[in-house]
Amino acid sequence: MAKITVANLLDRQVVRVSPLATVMHDCIVIRDTAPLSHIILGLSHLTGMKRNRTTHPALLVISAGLLLIAAAAYASHDPNASLVIGLLACAFTAGYFLSRRDSVTFVAGRYSAETTGGSLSEATRLIAAVRDAQQQ
Repeated sequence: MAKITVANLLDRQVVRVSPLATVMHDCIVIRDTAPLSHIILGLSHLTGMKRNRTTHPALLVISAGLLLIAAAAYASHDPNASLVIGLLACAFTAGYFLSRRDSVTFVAGRYSAETTGGSLSEATRLIAAVRDAQQQ
C-alpha cells in the first residue's frame, strides 16, 4: 500500500518544497519527527493552520543582566571588564535571535499534524504556499 501511495505522489505537480513540508496542488506531505516518516494531508480536508513560535527569553534576561554589570564595570573605571562582559551580553543576544524556531500545525477536523521546527521565514512561506495551493 505504501508503494502505491508514493508512486501516486510522484506524478503530482509540486507547488513548493521546504524543509518543513512539500506542498502539492491537492495535498501536503509533512516531514515528521520520526526518521523516514511523513504525514500526508489533503488540502480539501484542511480546516486551519497555526504558526507556533519557540523562543528562549531567558537568553534576553541573561543578556540584560550582563549589560547592567558591564555598565557598572564601566562606571567604576574598569574598561577591560566592561568590554568583555559587554561582548558576552552581545553573544547572548545573538543566541536568542539565532535560536528562535517556528513550526506549523495543520488542522484537519479533529486531527492535527505539526511540522518539525524551522526558521521563521520558512514557516511563513509554507503557510503562504498552502494558501495559494488551496485557492487554485
